[in-house]
Amino acid sequence: MKVVGELFGSGQMQLPFVLQSAETMKSAVAFLEPFMEKVEGQDESSGKGKFLIATVKGDVHDIGKNLVDIILTNNGYKVINLGIKQTVDAIVDAYNEHKPDCIAMSGLLVKSTAFMKENLQVFNERGISVPVILGGAALTPKFVYEDCQNAYQGQVIYGKDAFADLTFMDRYMPAKAETQWKDEEGFTGEYAKFNQKGRKAIEQAERELNGGAPENLNRLNLM
Repeated sequence: MKVVGELFGSGQMQLPFVLQSAETMKSAVAFLEPFMEKVEGQDESSGKGKFLIATVKGDVHDIGKNLVDIILTNNGYKVINLGIKQTVDAIVDAYNEHKPDCIAMSGLLVKSTAFMKENLQVFNERGISVPVILGGAALTPKFVYEDCQNAYQGQVIYGKDAFADLTFMDRYMPAKAETQWKDEEGFTGEYAKFNQKGRKAIEQAERELNGGAPENLNRLNLM
């Protein structure tokens, strides 16, 4: 799937084939799982980490969200997929029930971006500060790293695609285990180089969008 992600990012593979590859991997992992050795010290109920994902209120698009689910699940994470048209109260209730390490909100519609920002403000009120990944075709790096970050007490990450989400989680969980992550600051210590903040993060994300897959594919933004 790493190769698939690279091919998609460079515009050499289209979305239907990415989905097909992910489903194939999911079936293969399910077959092989009984024969795999368990990682010592890893909680089977949470895997490498818990990841809560939902499409926000009023939005019914879920292809990208489901691909994120498949990619992260296949890589050892416990994914709680709430589905489409989820209100902020439903997301908060799921957070309180499952205590995920990270929350992801998805949406394809322009109005969904406003709901995402409003949800972040509610998270503040409810005492939630875990990192939040935002993904969807209507989002821009500037909106995520400026407007949304300014609205939230924790860290907000631009979810360019499913593979970007996986990269973040693969950095975040070890950093958290080594106490080199602070919700209010992000990565610290030797992991600080992975922080995505401010103008630098916006410019980097925009370069990746413009220099990777063709615009029509990037706007699908696998969330």
